[in-house]
Amino acid sequence: MGALIRAHNWSATPLGSCDAWPAGLRATVDLVLGSPMAMVLLCGSDFVQIYNDGYARIMGPKHLAGLGQPNRVCWPEVWPFNEPIFAAVHRGETQSFENQKLTIERSGQQEDAWFNLTYSPLRYVGGAVPSILVIVVETTQRVLAERRETAERERMSRMFEQAPGFMAMLSGRAQKFDFVNQAFEQLVGHRRVIGSSVREALPELEGQGYHELLDRVYSTGEPFVGRAMSVALQRQPGAAVEQRFVDLVYQPITDSNGAVAGIFVEGADVTERVVAEADLRMSEQRLNAIFTLAAVGLAEVALDGRFQRVNDAFCRMLGRSREDLLAATVVDVTHPDDVAASLEQSGNTARTGIPATFDKRYLRPDGEQVFVGCSLTRLDGERDQPSALLSVTIDLTERARAESALRASEEFNRRVIQSSADCIKVLDLDARVIFMSEGGMQVMEVDDFGIVEGSCWPDLWRGEEHAKSVAAVEEARRGGTGRFQGFATTMAGSPRWWDVVVTPINGPDGKPVKLLSVSRDITVSRRTEEQLRELNESLEARAAERAAELTEAQDQLRQSQKLDALGQLTGGVAHDFNNLLTIIRSSAELLRRQDLPEERRRRYVDAISGTTERAAALTRQLLAFARRQALRPEVFDAAERVRGIAEMLQTMIGARIKLEIETAGVPCFVEADPSQFETAVVNIAVNARDAMNGQGKLTIKVGVIDALPGIRAHQPVDRDHVTLSITDTGTGIAADTMQRLFEPFFTTKDVGKGTGLGLSQVYGFAKQSGGDIDVASRLGEGACFTLYLPESEPPTAVMGETETPPAPATSRRCRVLIVEDDAQVADFAALLLRDLGHDTALAVNAAEALGMLEESASAFDMVFSDVLMLGMSGIELAGLIRARWPDLPVVLTSGYSHVLATDGRHGFPLLHKPYSVEDLARVLGLARVTPAPGHACAGSECADHRSSREPP
Repeated sequence: MGALIRAHNWSATPLGSCDAWPAGLRATVDLVLGSPMAMVLLCGSDFVQIYNDGYARIMGPKHLAGLGQPNRVCWPEVWPFNEPIFAAVHRGETQSFENQKLTIERSGQQEDAWFNLTYSPLRYVGGAVPSILVIVVETTQRVLAERRETAERERMSRMFEQAPGFMAMLSGRAQKFDFVNQAFEQLVGHRRVIGSSVREALPELEGQGYHELLDRVYSTGEPFVGRAMSVALQRQPGAAVEQRFVDLVYQPITDSNGAVAGIFVEGADVTERVVAEADLRMSEQRLNAIFTLAAVGLAEVALDGRFQRVNDAFCRMLGRSREDLLAATVVDVTHPDDVAASLEQSGNTARTGIPATFDKRYLRPDGEQVFVGCSLTRLDGERDQPSALLSVTIDLTERARAESALRASEEFNRRVIQSSADCIKVLDLDARVIFMSEGGMQVMEVDDFGIVEGSCWPDLWRGEEHAKSVAAVEEARRGGTGRFQGFATTMAGSPRWWDVVVTPINGPDGKPVKLLSVSRDITVSRRTEEQLRELNESLEARAAERAAELTEAQDQLRQSQKLDALGQLTGGVAHDFNNLLTIIRSSAELLRRQDLPEERRRRYVDAISGTTERAAALTRQLLAFARRQALRPEVFDAAERVRGIAEMLQTMIGARIKLEIETAGVPCFVEADPSQFETAVVNIAVNARDAMNGQGKLTIKVGVIDALPGIRAHQPVDRDHVTLSITDTGTGIAADTMQRLFEPFFTTKDVGKGTGLGLSQVYGFAKQSGGDIDVASRLGEGACFTLYLPESEPPTAVMGETETPPAPATSRRCRVLIVEDDAQVADFAALLLRDLGHDTALAVNAAEALGMLEESASAFDMVFSDVLMLGMSGIELAGLIRARWPDLPVVLTSGYSHVLATDGRHGFPLLHKPYSVEDLARVLGLARVTPAPGHACAGSECADHRSSREPP
């Protein structure tokens, strides 16, 4: 400890540099360090701690951090105890405590401990610092040991007192009672016997021989043991004597010289047992009558297998006379194939006493088989020794014949099922696989049924097919027939298309008890259909696509390594947007047909709407990679957020992948967009699932580190970061592939199984949130992706994200000022607003909009502005409007803006492009009922705000 004290930065404490300490303080510190006892010196008004090795051992994990630390900070849990003591010691008093119980925290959790404590005041002459010397002796183990010893003594005393048998201690030749327990008092009617002799206390024993027995034991020193001895006792004052039966022991007690000094009496009142034995003898007589007249076959069999006793029903069952059976053994009348099992069952029951129930066959004299159910029970004789076996036999011949017929029928059904080339499965009502036909195992390429047994059948499907399978199961549970066609791989990974039918298997009450799933491989026919569709595609479109691919390949070859990622990005964007535009263009051309049915017209309109959503999602992913997406950051606990999506992750990765989540046990706060955070976790988990081929272990760990390590040639960042590590047991990643993992549109998956934007989204989100992402992997050893995000201070108040209220249902006309520098977008926005019943005016930039507002701000009820424009941006315009016309609502719209990407707290409603008319109506309605940020009534309803913008 001396070295630690010398190396400690005391200048950062109220004590100042140790070179400036008073001589008295230094001397006291030397005294403390040289003492073998645990001591701590508390200095100054903050009670700064200086302690020796003995005290350091008491501190446990708090050592090191506690050196130079104020006592209140180090031991906050003990401060309520210490504070008044410190005040008294500062007044010059000495305080001592023995075996003081304190609840302390020194091993990560609170524990009770006991200490001898002495608090002494210390003052030093010449600018001395007032200090307190505390001598600490931990007595926890001694206190606990004393408590255990006391508890053991009390336990033994209670055991003696509460013993079920009676006990008494007699002393001297006069045999006076020194001690009796509760059971003895109860036996003799709770008479006061302590201090009296046996003759005085129990006079009714005279003439019953017990006094003589006691005298003999005392004289000879030999113990006496008696069983079921009759004794007449007066158990109630003034009542007649009552006959009881007791088992007892008279045990002589000798002194240090070997002479008998007393007698220990121990025994038990066995009156009930003696009476029960008498009743048992009567019961045996009744049982003999029952044995003879019982309708089931009864036989008493000796341990060597000879029949000792049989009843009439058993004789009739075997078609033999009583004389024949009593001269035979069990083996003589048992079918040869059942002899070994029968002997094993009877031998086990004879040895262990455990009853046995089993089926077997007896033989009649004519050779006819008798199928029976046999139950064996061991009969114990004297001293609980096995004497014989009781066999209860029920004739099961008719049931056996019915079961044989059923097995033949089931075997026929089995052969029918196995001959089918379809995959036939039986599911329980939880949709878990409990049977699969041999033909099904072949077509599904399953070598061992145990691999899929118990698996949740819908989890064998992925994506859209999973939802279809769940719907089919639900339909079958309701008693209907579920059917769908879908794609899934076999257990060996072979791609297959299936036609699936799920039907209920009903029980006797007509309700489903199991489900039957029949899957037919339609891969060949499906492939033929796909080939036909490919032949029907436009030759011009295919040639153009091929030319574009060749051009892109040639461009990539000519580009440098720095432009390679850009070429792949633009090629991927062109490919995906061409696909989307093909759908939009084809649907738009078909919508021009006058004779198009309404149902198909709605289908093409839905196709355009859905394709637009896909295009918007693609741009969001691209903006995420480019770190230009508009984030909505908030402070949240990353560990809690991961636990919150654990159930969704398990469903997504499938039942054959074990998901484990490990957290640091403390909150891990970060400031980021929670939606993008969850998306990043899902994207990494999906890649891990595919790398494990749907089977393995996925481990997610959330923790905190004190610095961000250097990643991809970046310098380390000396700041606490929250880490999210996702580790899989998949195939691992090759070294050359790891260099391109985060490039957009780069993927190692087959065509159609991945866009290549998942990890690029994670990379963009991490960088835009001030963090980074790293990956470690070896081929064949899985991979570990680690996301780093700066740790944030916990929020001052727990506030959930405000849900977007629904747009108010109102048809009131508004006058909207549109600020948009793209003429086509502006015209389209005006068209939508007019369709919604609003009046519009157009400004092509922020300067023109401000001029129109300067001229007449009351002419408008709302401003609808683009963000990214030449000159002043939409956010800057909104800020000026907020300052000059606080009651005028502003709605911003953008498809991309570096301003939004760097500042997500602008405080204005934002409508992302592309947007639908419903989105536009919702945001405008929300802006009309919500006060502008900074308005005096923001956060509450204000009459002035409601009416100030109303049209005349």
